[in-house]
Amino acid sequence: SRGVTAAEQAAYLVRTFAMLKARYPYVQKTYWYKDASRHGEDPHQAGYGLLRTDLSPRPAYSALRSLLVL
Repeated sequence: SRGVTAAEQAAYLVRTFAMLKARYPYVQKTYWYKDASRHGEDPHQAGYGLLRTDLSPRPAYSALRSLLVL
């Protein structure tokens, strides 16, 4: 019930990278909060992962991959 949907997370990730490129071109590294969800963690915290608990990609992972391949 808290946070955003997986699709919204993916859109925010892409927007963040676009903003960084446009406003802060000197930024060379960006870090995401976490790479994957963990078994037994709070569902809200699990939502930050780029990968689900079973390591399948979330929409944010796919969006990031598409963005970085360009």
